[in-house]
Amino acid sequence: MKLTDSYARTLRPRKPSRWLWRFAALLALLFGIVGLLMGFTGAATLLGHPLVLGEFNDTASEAGVLLGGGLFLLLLAILLWRKCRRSLQAGNDLSIAPHLLKKRG
Repeated sequence: MKLTDSYARTLRPRKPSRWLWRFAALLALLFGIVGLLMGFTGAATLLGHPLVLGEFNDTASEAGVLLGGGLFLLLLAILLWRKCRRSLQAGNDLSIAPHLLKKRG
């Protein structure tokens, strides 16, 4: 019996697009780069070698805020990147425990 295309779609729905997760991974990469740059700038200012950012990192407290914000942004980027990679690699298959899978080799 030949199945029509619309009937087959009801049995097995289309997979969701992964472009959103790819865009989120790119955003996480940009957050990581900005976090690293902010962290390095704050650390350099605290060590006595201030970079040129105008009046933003003149004092140690401003440099500490810059360093803390950079580390927080880097942590956020790492967590978002891991979530995106996990979602991109996960299929729509049934989940099974790793120890129940057939051993290869």
